[in-house]
Amino acid sequence: MLEKLEVYKKSYELTEVIYRSLPEMERFHRFTIGTRLVDCALEMFKWISLANNTKDKSQRLNYLDGVCTNFEQLKVYIKICSDFSLIKIQSQAKLHLPSE
Repeated sequence: MLEKLEVYKKSYELTEVIYRSLPEMERFHRFTIGTRLVDCALEMFKWISLANNTKDKSQRLNYLDGVCTNFEQLKVYIKICSDFSLIKIQSQAKLHLPSE
């Protein structure tokens, strides 16, 4: 049932693009910001799952807040990758980032 949620599907697509862009990074960046990108993307699935499985509305809102927080962190990491040209323009386009 979780796999049918649109937020789950979009998060999965985003995680897939992140994983595919990791080999484009130099080794140092892959093990610093690349690790943070992956951890943050994977943690979103935890929050989505928790929000989907709880019946209590206030608790669900807390879990959804966790999703939003992780997503905001992920946007910052992706912006850093874009600003420092750590990933190719093709990957930036898949992440819907400006190429500047």
